[in-house]
Amino acid sequence: MIIFNKFLRLSHVLIVLVVLTLAGCTTTQEQKIHDKKLSKQINTNIQLGIEYINRKKWGYAKERLDAALELDPNNSHANNAMGLLMWKLKELDKAEEFLTKATELDPKDASAQNNLGVLLCQQGKLDDAVERFQLALSNPMYETPAQANLNAGLCLMKKHDTKNAAKFFRAALKENRNLPRALSAMAKISFEKKKYLTTRAFLQRYFEVGKDTPEILYIAVKVEEKLGGRDAHASYRIRLKGKFPDSKEAKLIR
Repeated sequence: MIIFNKFLRLSHVLIVLVVLTLAGCTTTQEQKIHDKKLSKQINTNIQLGIEYINRKKWGYAKERLDAALELDPNNSHANNAMGLLMWKLKELDKAEEFLTKATELDPKDASAQNNLGVLLCQQGKLDDAVERFQLALSNPMYETPAQANLNAGLCLMKKHDTKNAAKFFRAALKENRNLPRALSAMAKISFEKKKYLTTRAFLQRYFEVGKDTPEILYIAVKVEEKLGGRDAHASYRIRLKGKFPDSKEAKLIR
């Protein structure tokens, strides 16, 4: 009888343990479902917010991104998107605040690092900007390294650091050989160094993918003048004076 009572008590304990374990499983499963649903809501709001930014529907974009941040204030993608929106609205202090928070929440968020770098560069914070571009490039999973390299090069050009700028432009062109701004920048750097054959090569590549501008056509005219390319020289002169007759470059040619 004593043994039987002990068995009953043991059975009761086992039953309680099984019930508690099952309850724990149920709670965990419910939490996973809840988290998945919440994540989907946040991502949907972010995607809609970005879509509205692209369509210049600022009010709708803010409404969606506010909703995402209310659900998760520490979502790096939501902070990154809100930073871009504030930037579009010319609220630069808020833009920097959101973009900085995005990079702090996820230092490997290359998109946020790149965006913050561009903003800092525009504000004249050149060294800080280049550091952000380098952080973006340090992420091997970054899908558009050509853009960060290009941005770093353009920022260094503002410092007149053409040597290091050229390194970034070449890296950008290695990723995407048809980047007009990188090609025009390399043509300008080569021209300033009096490397006229190299300049011509970059110009030829540029004109295959880029639009005519007074500056680039002026460089083309001067390069062909130096290299003795009469036909090309005449052609570039005509294009410069025909398309941009009132430009300072056209007046210099005259």
